[in-house]
Amino acid sequence: MTILNGFIESKERDKSNHYIVMSPIEPKKKYKNVTWIKKETSGIATLLFTLFTSWFYCKFYKCEKIVSFSNINTLFPLKYKVSYFHNILIFEGKGVKYFILRNIIKYFGKKSCVYIVQTSYVKKIFIEAAGYGYNIKICWPGISIHAPKSKASSNSYINKIDDGKLKILVPITNIHLVHKNFELVQSLADFLAGNNIVLIVTADSNLKLSNINFIGMQSRDSYLALLDAVDATLITSTFETLCLPIFESLVKNKPVYVYDAPYVDGLFDDFGTIPGLIRFNNEENLKLKLSNFSKVDIDFEGDVYSPANWDF
Repeated sequence: MTILNGFIESKERDKSNHYIVMSPIEPKKKYKNVTWIKKETSGIATLLFTLFTSWFYCKFYKCEKIVSFSNINTLFPLKYKVSYFHNILIFEGKGVKYFILRNIIKYFGKKSCVYIVQTSYVKKIFIEAAGYGYNIKICWPGISIHAPKSKASSNSYINKIDDGKLKILVPITNIHLVHKNFELVQSLADFLAGNNIVLIVTADSNLKLSNINFIGMQSRDSYLALLDAVDATLITSTFETLCLPIFESLVKNKPVYVYDAPYVDGLFDDFGTIPGLIRFNNEENLKLKLSNFSKVDIDFEGDVYSPANWDF
C-alpha cells in the first residue's frame, strides 16, 4: 500500500482526471478526485482479475487508462496501460508463480503497455530476461518517513537494551525467504558475539540466539519510530528490486551496512556516491567496518532520496 498511497497523494491536485482505486485496504487519505472501491483477491484470483476482470471495470467506469501495481496488466486491448513493476523475483525466482508471470510479460506484455521500474538496475534485468522492445520508464518512488509524533511501542523494547550496546536493525519480516539471506545474519551474530552488538530482527521466530532479538513485524509507524531508536541498519539480501529500508535508514540519518550484491551496484549507478551506505562482503569485513562506526549526517537540503516521480 505504500506505493499506491504515494501515487494517489501525487495526484491530489490533478483536477483534470478522476481516479477509480480498487484495493483491499482503503488509502490513508481521502481525496476529492479519488473514488475507492474495496476489492480483495489472492492467488490465482489476483492474476485473473489483473489480466481480465480489471478491463471490464475499466470499461464500466469509462476509464481511459489502467495503472496496475501487480507487475502485469490486462491482456485486453486498451490505449493506455501502465504496469508498475516492483518485484524482481518474477525474473530471478523459481516456482510456477514466477514462471507464469515472466512468460505473460515476455509473450503478451509489450503491446501498448508502459512498464515503470524504480532503478536502472531493474531495467537492465528486465531487458536481459524479457528482451528488447518494451517501453520502460525509470521512476524513483521517493522515501516517505512521516510518522506520528507519539513514540511507537517498539521504542519501549529498545529502551530495555543496554545503552553500551550497538543496536542494529535487521528489517527482515520472513527469515525463510532465501534471498533475504538470514543464514548470513546468524553467521554474523555468531562472529560478533561478545562485541556489545545486538541485532534486532523484525520477524517472529522461536530461535534462541544470544545477540539476536526477534520483535515481530512492525506497523509502518512503529518501524519508522524504531529507526529513530537504533544506531544502524543491516541488509543481507542477495538481490532486491530496490530495498527501501536502505534509504529509509539513510534519510533517518542512520548508517546502513549492506551485503555487497549486484543490485547495490545499480544503486550507485543511479546516485553516484551514497553517504552512509557501507558495503561488506563477509563477517570479518563487517566487524572491521563496525569497529569504525560513526553516525551519518545527511544534508537534507540536498536530499535526493525523498522526492518521488509519479509522473505516469
